[in-house]
Amino acid sequence: MKQHRQRNGQEGIAMIIVVCIMAVLVMMSLALLLASSVMTQNAGRVKDQEQSRILAVSLADELEKELTVTPSQQEKTQASGTILEFVNSKITSGSWPSGEEQTFSLDSSALNQANELSAQATLSWEEGENGYTDASLYITVHCIYHNMPFFVTTIYNAYTAYAADDENQNEDVQDTLYWIRSERR
Repeated sequence: MKQHRQRNGQEGIAMIIVVCIMAVLVMMSLALLLASSVMTQNAGRVKDQEQSRILAVSLADELEKELTVTPSQQEKTQASGTILEFVNSKITSGSWPSGEEQTFSLDSSALNQANELSAQATLSWEEGENGYTDASLYITVHCIYHNMPFFVTTIYNAYTAYAADDENQNEDVQDTLYWIRSERR
């Protein structure tokens, strides 16, 4: 009878050890499941942030292509409705005061997206020592994709070139503003 009690006691201890080991294994499995869930969620956020960054930089690059036209390229294209024409006409006419911001939003339907994407560009400029002929133009592109924002600001410096038909570089002829990128952050 004594042996029977010892045997039941040993079986009870063995059963407790087995249950403890199973509990530890279940907890480790749950910890792995939680870790994989967190990693998947973070990967989704990183992907959305990267998409937002790509859109902002791409839009800034496209604006730069329109804005940084050299004098020889401008004579060939003579494109109207470009950002270069808009900025130059507003600055040289005095209808856009130095330091004032102009914000433009892109229509999400133009981007073939639903409400998960938005983009806008904010432009402002500052006069230089010689007025607008050595001004600085600031363009900040702000994009949001799945509630993950990204900003990119590009700074351009103005320079002037006389019109092609002005061989004597007469000061009576109005200078044309051209822009060159100086910094992107």
